[in-house]
Amino acid sequence: MLVGTMEKADELDVVGQAVLRAATDGKPRMRYPAGSVARKVAFIRRFAPASSVDTALRKQLRLDS
Repeated sequence: MLVGTMEKADELDVVGQAVLRAATDGKPRMRYPAGSVARKVAFIRRFAPASSVDTALRKQLRLDS
């Protein structure tokens, strides 16, 4: 499970850039999505109920409900 997830994960450089942006931003935000999947989830969170998003993420990550 984890091996397949890591193969599809964004490069470390993408995460590093998001951390750097968060640390140096003059007007900090609550979240700094790092990578394409994180941006998609952030977009979905704007419109979908939190419980639906959480359920989908838990199912995707194969976590207990």
